[in-house]
Order: sequence, then structure tokens, then C-alpha cells
Amino acid sequence: MYIANNPNPIYPDTHHLGLELDKSQIELAAKLLNRQIVFTDREGFEREIEAASVHPDNKQIVYLERWEKPEDIWGFVEIYYLIYHVNNKGVSKSVGIESYNYYFGCRIRYIAWFDELTAVLIYKEKHSYYLYIITNMWPPKFVEIEYDWQIINSILFYRDYKANTVSRLMLPDLTAIAPLTLSQAQELGFVIDDDKS
Repeated sequence: MYIANNPNPIYPDTHHLGLELDKSQIELAAKLLNRQIVFTDREGFEREIEAASVHPDNKQIVYLERWEKPEDIWGFVEIYYLIYHVNNKGVSKSVGIESYNYYFGCRIRYIAWFDELTAVLIYKEKHSYYLYIITNMWPPKFVEIEYDWQIINSILFYRDYKANTVSRLMLPDLTAIAPLTLSQAQELGFVIDDDKS
């Protein structure tokens, strides 16, 4: 991705295969937030930072936190996933993620700063993939995308399983761009993966 239109090697473009989350970003976020990565709050929720991206200014932070209470006597587990945004003045806001059911988890596929004030988050829940655009405007905008996706030159390419067309959105404003045939998209660098996982 890019900061001020300059390639930033810390946040490389990636695709549907996801990326190995940078644990050092989680550790740095916890340090800047003056908290533990995992702790239990007064209401009994175990709260863990599961993914994070710290802006190069070391002030702005985007992270995803899991809240979970142990199974109760009826076998019920209370669990939530929240997105947090800390701006450059230290103001923190949070919102629950879009999800069919928090119980089935949230698999982060991508989290990175896109420009000076915008971060991008992509995750998979039980049935769907979602992309969030996180800025000072709250709550953040989000769209449902497909499992086969890739970011190429600030454009999100995505397609349904084994579809022959590829949809496109300009980032970060999510403006729709004319779709391409699969072969056209591949000529621009789109990599397909029909081993759905």
C-alpha cells in the first residue's frame, strides 16, 4: 500500500491467500495503548488484540479486538469482535464488525494503512468476506466482497467462486469501476484461486 503516493514496503499488496499477520504490529499497538495484548476486564470478558496496524506516525492505530466470556452453566459463550480506530489526537472509537454470528469467528485477511488518514481491513466470517474503509468518519464504510480478491494499484479486484467476470472498486472511496472479464483481469495481474477455503 502507499503513504503519500510512495510505495511502503511495510504494507505490501496482497490477495485472497491473506498474509501472515505482523505480530510486531500487535505488540506495538498494545504498547502505544498502554495495555496488555490479552487481559480480562471487570465484567469477565477476555479481551485480545487479534490484528493491528500502527500508522508510521505511531499515533494512529487500527485494531481488531475479540471480547469473550467463558462458557456459562447453560453452555453459552458470549463473544464479540470490535474494530477500533485511534486518531492522531488519541481519540478512540469502536464498532462491532458485520457478521452472521460472532461465535464462528473472524479471520483477518488484510489490515494496513492505505494513506495518511485511511486504513483498510478485510476479514472473513462464517459465510462472507467484508472490506472496511476506516477513517475519522464514523462509523466506517464497509462492503461485502468475494473470497477471491486482490488489491492492484489501489483498485480492489474480486470475483465470485469460479465466475468469469471480475468486479472492481477504487480504493479508498469504494467507487465502482466497470467489471472485467477474467482474462482481462489476469492480464492486469489478478491471480485466481479456485481452491476455496
